[in-house]
Amino acid sequence: MIGFKHLCLSICLIGTLASCDKKVQTESTDSPVAVAAPSDKDAPAGTAFDRSIVFVNIDTLQEKYQFYTDAKKQLERKMESMDKSLGTKMEALYKRAGELEKKAQDMTRVQMEDAQKSLMAEEDNIRKSREQMEKSFIKEQETLDADLKKRINSYLAQLSKKEGYRYILSYTQAGLGMLYGDPSLDITNQVVKELNETYEQSKKK
Repeated sequence: MIGFKHLCLSICLIGTLASCDKKVQTESTDSPVAVAAPSDKDAPAGTAFDRSIVFVNIDTLQEKYQFYTDAKKQLERKMESMDKSLGTKMEALYKRAGELEKKAQDMTRVQMEDAQKSLMAEEDNIRKSREQMEKSFIKEQETLDADLKKRINSYLAQLSKKEGYRYILSYTQAGLGMLYGDPSLDITNQVVKELNETYEQSKKK
């Protein structure tokens, strides 16, 4: 699942970049001639444009964003409870099968066949329940990832407007998305801090 999470977060972070670029393009004049955006070389050192491109560590964001960790733990507890319940049912089924084997000599062929069919039907129900549980887990994980993407996109859109960021890049410890970035442009701690503050406020409502 880790790769999928990284992909979701990369998409949500990069999605904001597109919206920022679109805004820059629509703010051009009525002239039909395209005007090139200024480059870093055009901006004096120390100006706001020096920080028009920043980045976020996805691994840290996943680990420290309290909304995501809380929701993930809740989902995992739910699945563990369901898995434990199915495990108990399977153990009971094995016990019944053992008892049936001991009684086999005292049962008619018809009785034995009926008992075996009953066990097989129950085993099939448990198997189907487990498959349904796994599908439910995947669906709920996808819902959680979509909610995470929505929250981050909304926050980054506001942040980019406030700070004048034109690009917000993402990277992981494995090097996915970016090979190197000036540490002064790493806004991960700020993003985590403000996202958690917003989450804590929402829980109080």
